[in-house]
Amino acid sequence: MTGEDRAAADRDRMKELEEERVRQRLVAVERQSEKQSSTQRLLGIGLLIALVLSAVAAFTPHLLAVGGDDVDLGNVSAESFILTDQDGVVRGRWTVDDGGNSRIAVLDRQGRTRLSLSVLSGGSPGMSFSNANGTSRAGLALLPDESVQLVFADGSGQPRTLVGLSRADEGYLMFADPAGEPQINIGLDGSGAPAIVLPEEGTAEETGEGGS
Repeated sequence: MTGEDRAAADRDRMKELEEERVRQRLVAVERQSEKQSSTQRLLGIGLLIALVLSAVAAFTPHLLAVGGDDVDLGNVSAESFILTDQDGVVRGRWTVDDGGNSRIAVLDRQGRTRLSLSVLSGGSPGMSFSNANGTSRAGLALLPDESVQLVFADGSGQPRTLVGLSRADEGYLMFADPAGEPQINIGLDGSGAPAIVLPEEGTAEETGEGGS
């Protein structure tokens, strides 16, 4: 190999080394740029989150404001409430009708009302229990005259047994026939005196203390 050939080979090696150094510098610059970009993105995301949290903290008390008034988060107001299960089936309703009667209905999975609670517009409360056919089988009510009644009905909804206490503290137990006609009434008046009434005979028999 002549001197010129060796010189040319040396120049080629120097050129390759210089190109390699340039590539390494470019790679280093790109990596540094990527790190700076990642840092800037993280800082930007952090700033955005901070701004969002600040906005939420500032405006949360007013998110449910109606008519410009602050909302008392301890109270919820609505004209009706509908309760559904995880499958979307309605299982309860709480409504107030146009007459001012408030009612809560609890439904089974087939959408049938099985328990009903109500307070009438006049203030009388009551509750009833229904079977799968929608027939009321039992009910409890405080009537406007302050008497209390517990009623049991047969499968057709006909009241057959009634237990009550009048405003005068008179307790009574009534048994009715399938047509709903009272047949036997047993009661105690306000003083505690017992009586049995047989409507068919139109007589009332007072019972006292038995003797030997």
